[in-house]
Amino acid sequence: KFIFNHGDFSNYWFETGSPSILVKLLKNTSFDLDEIINKYQGENIFTAFEPSKVNTIALMYQTGYITIKDTIKDDILTLYKLGFPNFEVEESFYKCLLEGINNENNIYESLYVAMRLSLSSGDLTDMMKRMDSFFAGISYAMYSNEEKLYHMVFFIILKLMGAKTDGEVCTSDGRIDAVVEKNGFVYLFEFKIDKTEEIAINQIINKKYFKPYLNCGKKIIAVGVNFDSNTRRMSSWKQETITE
Repeated sequence: KFIFNHGDFSNYWFETGSPSILVKLLKNTSFDLDEIINKYQGENIFTAFEPSKVNTIALMYQTGYITIKDTIKDDILTLYKLGFPNFEVEESFYKCLLEGINNENNIYESLYVAMRLSLSSGDLTDMMKRMDSFFAGISYAMYSNEEKLYHMVFFIILKLMGAKTDGEVCTSDGRIDAVVEKNGFVYLFEFKIDKTEEIAINQIINKKYFKPYLNCGKKIIAVGVNFDSNTRRMSSWKQETITE
């Protein structure tokens, strides 16, 4: 396709093999995106799997959607850190996954662009309003009472907005659910389910998750978000600018 299109680069690999089987598998099983792309795995991920009991990580690796990014070796075993092979595969996979779990159609590009502009300008109110509209369209069957599902969807949307996004960021006092950097802003997100936005934001403040970013030259904003498992929506959120 590269040659046929006179040397124009495009996302040809993904276009010729969209992961519909993977999306169906991810929708019907409880999976942890952070475990897939951040944590080190043992050699068993390379072994064959039974069709009746498919290992999500093994399937994604063997079909080429994730690859080996780093290895750790010792006298006994070798551990492998997996990740997406390139930006095109990562972006396309996230889009395909979100389109598979949301009931709305053809809203994605305009939604991402609008949210990206809001985040870049520091208009968090507008961004969160649009984020909530996305959650409203997610299929009822996708939900559980696990915080990681809400976290995962939120994380993917932030990634697709083009912001530098890191999940489960460890500090000396705990672990931040998500750190997002865009233009002159650093957003520290903490997510809760069936609690309050106050509990979420107080965790950021009390555990001083902001300390590693105090000298970065950017405006630091703590964001506490609470989800309601009954409505399957963001019930409340709160932001606070860090001045310490």
